[in-house]
Amino acid sequence: MASGALAAAEARSFTVWGDIPEGCRNVPLVAGIDEAGRGSVIGDMIYGIAFWPADADAEISRLGFQDSKTLTPEARDKLFEGLKATGRIGWVIRRVSAEEISAKMLLRSAVSLNAMAFDAALGLAKGLVSEGLMLSKLIVDTVGDPERYRRFLHDGLDGRVDVVVEKKADATYPVVSAASIAAKCSRDASVKADALKARCLEQAVDIRSGAGSGYPSDPVCKAWMREVMHPVFGWPSVARFSWANAKDMLDTDAIAVDFGEDTEEAPGDYAGGSAAAAPARISTFFTPSAAGGSGASVRKPCSSLAGLGSAAATSVF
Repeated sequence: MASGALAAAEARSFTVWGDIPEGCRNVPLVAGIDEAGRGSVIGDMIYGIAFWPADADAEISRLGFQDSKTLTPEARDKLFEGLKATGRIGWVIRRVSAEEISAKMLLRSAVSLNAMAFDAALGLAKGLVSEGLMLSKLIVDTVGDPERYRRFLHDGLDGRVDVVVEKKADATYPVVSAASIAAKCSRDASVKADALKARCLEQAVDIRSGAGSGYPSDPVCKAWMREVMHPVFGWPSVARFSWANAKDMLDTDAIAVDFGEDTEEAPGDYAGGSAAAAPARISTFFTPSAAGGSGASVRKPCSSLAGLGSAAATSVF
């Protein structure tokens, strides 16, 4: 993939900061990180970080934060609104776009989803430090090997932060649960908005229903993908084309395209061929032809060669 295309895909990812409470400044902080949407085929992967004063950890932990996956959407939304209203809890989310995920995973030298997750988590933690906040302890729900992840974060933070990486940390540490809620609520809202926008702009169909949870196992998501899929171009950019089920749907239901591979010509391949088959010499562009003129080949619009007529009269939709 061209570097320009990859840069454009990366530019679709962004970070959103909540307000930084005054009580979180100039004091040691404990922070938690979790993600939402890692395994989905539709929409962004969202990483969230929540933080509060370390000396208030026990008190704030009693507010009732728990793993977002165990909560109803209504309960999650209520806790997220409560989190933002306390004036004592800070939060930040990082949206890793579906475009960036697809672009990097489909590179010849593919970038794994784990590597993108590591970078997102480290970026959030370093963002707190760059804001002058005193991050003293970071607790993260693991992706892949916990010790490898811990070393990556520890070294990336110059060894100045106590880093804990564990499986199911979102169910064990309330600060990670708070991060999970921030990430999940943001993810749910973004999937609905992105799916509706994609349908409106690219298909011009009824936009009252979206892509469900965005996960491959969700029947609503499967139905949305079948309905929206273009037979040549697939889906809008909210889909992760690198996912196995997306590839399977394209292989099964889309129009097969054979790009063909040019073979290198061996020296002398044209020696016995006709004059028409041989490539034109550059000198012919500067030598007058018998009929007058420069002798250069006459170029025609590609649409006329293909029998398509005016390009302005054609459309892919």
